[in-house]
Amino acid sequence: MRSRHIRMLLLAVASLFVAVGCGADATPTETLAGSATPPATSATVAPRIEPTASTSPEPVPEASEPIELTDPPASEPPASDEPSDERTTTAADNCSGTEENREFYVAVAEAVEWTLYCPVLPSGWFVDSGEYRLAGGGRMEIAYRGPAGSRLEVHEGAFCSAGSSCVPEGSDSGPAPLGPIEGSLVATDEGGWAVAVDAGDPISWLVVGSGLTGEAFTELTAGFVAVDD
Repeated sequence: MRSRHIRMLLLAVASLFVAVGCGADATPTETLAGSATPPATSATVAPRIEPTASTSPEPVPEASEPIELTDPPASEPPASDEPSDERTTTAADNCSGTEENREFYVAVAEAVEWTLYCPVLPSGWFVDSGEYRLAGGGRMEIAYRGPAGSRLEVHEGAFCSAGSSCVPEGSDSGPAPLGPIEGSLVATDEGGWAVAVDAGDPISWLVVGSGLTGEAFTELTAGFVAVDD
């Protein structure tokens, strides 16, 4: 009888453990923020590119000693026993001004397709300013100042937009020379003079003078020479 009661007691205890176990499995779990084991995420991690030998920078060489210039090797002697001091002359040698001024004319003449002219002026004339541009066919403009405040401005090439003459306002005074070519003489309203060749064309020539008589001006324009290219 006593053993029966013991078996019944053991069965009751076993049933109690089974009920407790089933209740524990049914309870939901939740991970709190800041817990030691956060849930896994699905964030994508960008791949990391490791440097390779081909992408590593080349080492910077150490600075070398400065190179000292040595005398150039002696050139071969000329074929002739007699040294030649002759220099080829060009029309640009007649252009007034310094050697740099003449080189200026040569550079323009070599760069453009139209004929360039330069003045051959008496003493007392100096280059005041000058420039040339190659865009649109090329143009050259240079100014000279002379005795007693006289001035000469030379414009050649595509210095004036097509259809315009760029000749100062004034009265027509007949033909006048511009070196080997002939132009039109204009007595400007400002008291000066101008000689224009092919005014209004894409390429033209214009010389404007001030502080000069008409005779002195045309004498200067007649002295212009073509620059060899």
